[in-house]
Amino acid sequence: MRALKTITQPINEAVIVRPEVSFMQAMKALGKIIISLPGCTRYIHPEEILYIKAESNYSEIYLVQGQKFLLSKTLKEIEAELPSHIFFRIHRGYCVNISHVTHLNKNIEGWTLLLTNKEEVPVSRDKKSLFAN
Repeated sequence: MRALKTITQPINEAVIVRPEVSFMQAMKALGKIIISLPGCTRYIHPEEILYIKAESNYSEIYLVQGQKFLLSKTLKEIEAELPSHIFFRIHRGYCVNISHVTHLNKNIEGWTLLLTNKEEVPVSRDKKSLFAN
């Protein structure tokens, strides 16, 4: 008779994929954002996203690694999938991951946020109060 092996490490129930749970549901349970691209699907942790920029009925997602993806979703649709405690709508056309913000700057054109990758994104006059002391 074969001996049964015992599990010595604790089981993380959120990671166990049960037959009644789809793969997509399991990825969402792990906190990943699902990005459908031509020919593939990417699963991204929200922390990897620097910001999202609206382009009419499309959105561009900019990642920490320097990659950029164009999605056929509006910024509002993507924003609904993101954790609201780290993503803020700072402009009609921009949603930013605040963990990647280093400075709030004022220049001739208005207010901008400087991100960890040295890019600047605009802040609307109405949203500037989010960053006030």
